[in-house]
Amino acid sequence: MELIDEKPKRTLSSKLTIAFCGFFLVCIISAVLVYAYYLNEINAPINTASSGKIKLVIEKGMGVSKVGEYLKNQKLIKYPLMLKAYMYLNPKMELQAGYYEVDSKDLTLVKLIEVFQKGSFERKLTFIEGWRTEEYKDYLEKQMGFEFADKFSKSNYVKEGYMFPDTYIVDQSYDPGNLASWMRNTFDKKVSEELFAKAELRGLSKDEVIIIASILEREMNIHSERPMVAGILIKRWKSNWAIQADATVQYAKGFSGNWWPKVTREDLRKVDSPYNTYLQKGLPPAPICNPSLNSIEAVVKYVETPYWFYITGSNGVTRYAETLEKHNQNVTKYL
Repeated sequence: MELIDEKPKRTLSSKLTIAFCGFFLVCIISAVLVYAYYLNEINAPINTASSGKIKLVIEKGMGVSKVGEYLKNQKLIKYPLMLKAYMYLNPKMELQAGYYEVDSKDLTLVKLIEVFQKGSFERKLTFIEGWRTEEYKDYLEKQMGFEFADKFSKSNYVKEGYMFPDTYIVDQSYDPGNLASWMRNTFDKKVSEELFAKAELRGLSKDEVIIIASILEREMNIHSERPMVAGILIKRWKSNWAIQADATVQYAKGFSGNWWPKVTREDLRKVDSPYNTYLQKGLPPAPICNPSLNSIEAVVKYVETPYWFYITGSNGVTRYAETLEKHNQNVTKYL
């Protein structure tokens, strides 16, 4: 029988085994390195151009690829593929369409995706007591865009003093005119006709109540003091005295960028406006802001006192005076 040398075959088989093992090892090492790189990228801090809140919009119908390109354009991620990989490895997660305000502090791709799990096209709009209608427009421009704010301000429903300050939740596509109407309707619901009926019994019309309340809102931050201050404003007005409320001069002097500027003694004498209650007797022609329900109620329930003057000192305490001499002493001592 002829013997066959098996050594060459075993040598070839061994070489193939070694080559396969080497290739397999390279694949494993490569996979580990790729996965390590992936983990580093999705957990690495995102360096944003500015601190604070970042506003982002994920439109309806945007897929993962388009969201990735959008985030790349916003300079929040380098490689959209990382977003794709994360979503592929986490199939239960979905990117929800909506408007987002994301805190830039300690932001990572993982945290960003977590934020995108709770999408909403609703916006929470909070209007503060004491804002004038121009401030409403400025606020809406920042929150909803110029076109929305412009249409809102041109609505026939917009009326200073009657746009009830509150929180309104609206869709981005909500009609600006409907928002204005909603605010007026909220005023009618919150400020009852019964309250105005009580005001009439005290000699105050609806418009007079709102004008005085708007002055009171800007003049007095301490709620408990408002009925007394309202009584002084009403007594001065009905006695044909100049009301002399600094807030009305601020309103007359206000401009875009600073709607409530500081007033000087010179302003009190020189600002020529029907809203300057130092130069003009009687009430201003219209409210100077949109007052809170608290201020409106304080006007209706105003307290009669012997006082004609008031100031709120730098320590936040309100001082009252029956005479001009005593008032000037208070000004010298507490302001």
